[in-house]
Amino acid sequence: MKRWILPTFFVWTLIGAVAIAAWSGHDDDPVKVVEGKSKIAWQPNFEAALLAAREEKKPALVVFESNTCTFCKKMDKTTWRDQRVQNQTRGWVPVKVNGDQRTDLLAAYGVQGFPTAILLGGDGKPFAGREGYIEPGEFVAFLEDSRAKWKG
Repeated sequence: MKRWILPTFFVWTLIGAVAIAAWSGHDDDPVKVVEGKSKIAWQPNFEAALLAAREEKKPALVVFESNTCTFCKKMDKTTWRDQRVQNQTRGWVPVKVNGDQRTDLLAAYGVQGFPTAILLGGDGKPFAGREGYIEPGEFVAFLEDSRAKWKG
């Protein structure tokens, strides 16, 4: 009868260790501006970015991300670091939104997956959008094509 105690203890210890390791990598903070990794001036707050877009008469580039999104991290390492993308975003008011925390905005803009880039006028109405990972060259073309759709 006591034979099961040691294997059971081992299994539960292993499960606990894996859970602790997974939880220690968990980040509850919202998506933050990462200085030095990209030259895009990401706004830290959706509402402030929309207000800035309205005041500056520029469209807003809203990127919805998640803490667990692999392709969001890939875009951080590729697309957002690309000089062509950085140059193109200077005509926009860019903001990253943590979809894990701002579920109200996910529902309002119909976001189904991450990453999702939505382009908004100062009135908050979307005029273009893309879902999923976007290569740097594709993203530049997306912004160039979308600028023609924007009515400031």
